[in-house]
Amino acid sequence: MTLGPIKTFRFFGGLDRSVTAKVYCFAILSLLTVASLAFASIYFSRTTEQAAQRLYSEGFFGITSSTNLELLLERHRRIVESMPSEVDRLRLQGQHEELETIKLKLTELIANIGAQTNSQVLDSLETR
Repeated sequence: MTLGPIKTFRFFGGLDRSVTAKVYCFAILSLLTVASLAFASIYFSRTTEQAAQRLYSEGFFGITSSTNLELLLERHRRIVESMPSEVDRLRLQGQHEELETIKLKLTELIANIGAQTNSQVLDSLETR
């Protein structure tokens, strides 16, 4: 009934090997987990960077263009509303010329916006 020294050694040696194997498996799984987390963080940081660059290039250009467009339209509206009816021909002629230059600037700005964006929805909104 007593276990000899050899059997006892094997029993504890087998137990040591299984614990060692479990520790190595745990270490390998830990390394794989850390590597996958590192890969995921790099992937999502690149995705976020690309989205931020796209937002900056399209959004910032759109904001500046819409601000310029709004200013030109406001000037156009003020000139049209302040036009007297046939009182001063020279002043009216100057305002007509300014209106024409504003119209040219508006069409150029709309053309530039259309060239920068590829969206049909945005093009139709800006043209309107």
